[in-house]
Amino acid sequence: MESARFWELVDVLGGVADDRTVPRLEAVLVESGESEEFLDLVEDKVRQLLTACTVPPSHAGDTAEWLAAAVVASGRSRYEHVLSAGGPLDPDDWAWAEAEHLLVAGFLTDLEQVGLTLQWKSRQVPVGVETSWRPDDDAGDDPGLPLVATTDEAWEAALGVLLDDEEFAARRARLHGIALHVVVRDVEEMEISAWEGAGEDEDDTSGDDDSAEGVVSDVVLVVPVAMVVAEESRVEAYLQAVVTLITSVQDGLEPE
Repeated sequence: MESARFWELVDVLGGVADDRTVPRLEAVLVESGESEEFLDLVEDKVRQLLTACTVPPSHAGDTAEWLAAAVVASGRSRYEHVLSAGGPLDPDDWAWAEAEHLLVAGFLTDLEQVGLTLQWKSRQVPVGVETSWRPDDDAGDDPGLPLVATTDEAWEAALGVLLDDEEFAARRARLHGIALHVVVRDVEEMEISAWEGAGEDEDDTSGDDDSAEGVVSDVVLVVPVAMVVAEESRVEAYLQAVVTLITSVQDGLEPE
């Protein structure tokens, strides 16, 4: 991706990366198919900035990347000025609180393209999982709301296994038009819900495949965090969750 094109895409954010502006950028990336290249360049810009500049102890670790991402989101002119100047980054100068969404914009887009998303909404966060969810977030699981940014190599590995599976591909194809979401939460048992138009909860769980495809736009499977962290391999836990989700939709939305 050319530098000019990268900064043209960044300008879609309007200077700030948050849960309102990043979805607009993702829509452009979906249409253009540039998500992977864009995310690679975001990571490169963040790395360059953190090499040239320092961050206060209060923003060490992952938060340093959020701060750097906020600088990237501000646009080419401000980014290049800060990069050339070096020195400390003052968090008060940047809208960094939700800038982590920019760091995973390409990742979320890739998941959306295959119609499967993972959102981690639990206080238990094992090593290897990164999530933007906060304990005070009580927005629920309405798929019409912005996704909780979540990354986990185990999820990517599970997705890779599924996409290479012909039976899964056939089952997924029969649910064309329905977005599927796996949400990890602090609950006791699996819960599944269907949504019309990505916003209205559909209470009828007895419909057949034809009616579901005609009405339902999204299906959410909430998985107990204990089921995921208890597995020796999170890959296996994710595979089980997705298979449960697919078969439940086909069998009338009743998880086994």
